[in-house]
Amino acid sequence: MDKLLSRARRAAARANRRYALQKAEELKRRANESRKEHVAYQKLIANDRRKSRAEEKEDHRLGPLAPRRAVGKEELEQFGAFDQLRIIPPAVPEQHRIKYWNIVEKDRVVVLKGPDRHKIGVVKSLDKENNTVLVEGMNMVVLSSFVL
Repeated sequence: MDKLLSRARRAAARANRRYALQKAEELKRRANESRKEHVAYQKLIANDRRKSRAEEKEDHRLGPLAPRRAVGKEELEQFGAFDQLRIIPPAVPEQHRIKYWNIVEKDRVVVLKGPDRHKIGVVKSLDKENNTVLVEGMNMVVLSSFVL
């Protein structure tokens, strides 16, 4: 009888270990998918910025002969600009979101990374779905030039 109970306990423990491994692999797979999506988004934005900077240089070189470029839904069909929804980052999965934020709007913060590092700014908004903070006047990038 003891052998039978011992075997049943070992089988249950093995099943629990197998289930925990499957669950861990599923979490790892989801994290990898999220990371790949984020990297693809970053590459897309970097390409858009690179293209926009090249267009801006070309517009400056051409002066009044520069083509008309714009950003937005109405101008999208007319001028071939990219949609502003591409600027919005993909949502961060629930398990990777920050649970407790110690920053609120109108706080003064110091930027620690990026081209604006060591600058002080005021928080304009928090995006808790994307784990991002919008700081007034920081990380300003020309995404497309607009000539009237």
